[in-house]
Amino acid sequence: MKSFNYYIELFNKYIEGLGYRKATIRSMIRGVSLLRDFLIEQKIYDVCLVSKDDIENYYNYLKTLKKRNGKSLANKTIAHQVSYVNQFFKYLLRHDLILINPCEEANIVVKTFAKRRAVFTQDEINLFLDSINIYNEFDLRERTIFELMYSSGLRVRELLNLKLNDINFADRQIRIIKGKGDKDRFVPFNEPAEKFLKKYRDKVRVESEKFVSIEYKEYLFLTRQGPLSPSQLNRRFKGFLKAVGLENKRLTMHSIRHSTATHLLEAGANIRYVQELLGHECLSTTVKYTYLMLDSLKKKYKMYHPRENEFFYEIDDKYLNELNNFRNHLLRSYEKMQYERKRLKRNMY
Repeated sequence: MKSFNYYIELFNKYIEGLGYRKATIRSMIRGVSLLRDFLIEQKIYDVCLVSKDDIENYYNYLKTLKKRNGKSLANKTIAHQVSYVNQFFKYLLRHDLILINPCEEANIVVKTFAKRRAVFTQDEINLFLDSINIYNEFDLRERTIFELMYSSGLRVRELLNLKLNDINFADRQIRIIKGKGDKDRFVPFNEPAEKFLKKYRDKVRVESEKFVSIEYKEYLFLTRQGPLSPSQLNRRFKGFLKAVGLENKRLTMHSIRHSTATHLLEAGANIRYVQELLGHECLSTTVKYTYLMLDSLKKKYKMYHPRENEFFYEIDDKYLNELNNFRNHLLRSYEKMQYERKRLKRNMY
């Protein structure tokens, strides 16, 4: 009987050969290792003996787990864990290492709800970018990063992995090497991004480069210790959001990429162009941004349509009662006025 670790190691080599990102591989192996630990607790040591009941019990176990902050695992996280286990058993079945995939028989339904993507409005992204002080060397670096991200719809990792020679200033083009799915692509950048890139390169980067080791000298965005990290950039991002009063909108750095797609579609860009720009393999991924565009359209509709804007109020029972009371008040006032006129007329004679 082979150990669980033997099969996990085989699976690890298999998914490495498929070209998954290292972070994805780590997550998948952690997920399968969590199943291994659970099964060993249940005195199940042979992967060939895992049944659908064991998988269902594992699913119920996942629902009892707590994160470090004491909260239960999100449905999306549980769905990922179940998916990793399913892929593991699919691999074993495909390579004749087990006779059945227990996940296929298991009665598991994980309800997941997609969170609404938070995006900047065009006014908000302008406010956010223009508020960053370009006369401070660190702020200039971040202004350049966010201008480039909004200009070209880049992912955070794609942007921070850029090398200096990935920027083609003559054609205003960026070469993305091994983006999501290990795919390369070329994307354009606009004039404001070009202006900040040149200023950052000539005033800030040239100084930072003097302090970093030779292995980091090719990176575009540097600190004096090496390439800028996502966590460092995220702290700066949150600070800039707070400075302009946007900290409560659930905006993230990835929201800038969402905003690029949404604003392009709002302006009439072809969805195929947006797909190529963002590096989406499937058009269905890009289509999701049309819902954000429709949300924006609804807001404008409510703002400007004469029957939807703030000056229009729907007639309800409360309004009708108030209107009826006002009418009765006018009738009483009119009757009182008529009575006073008759009384005055009688007194005159």
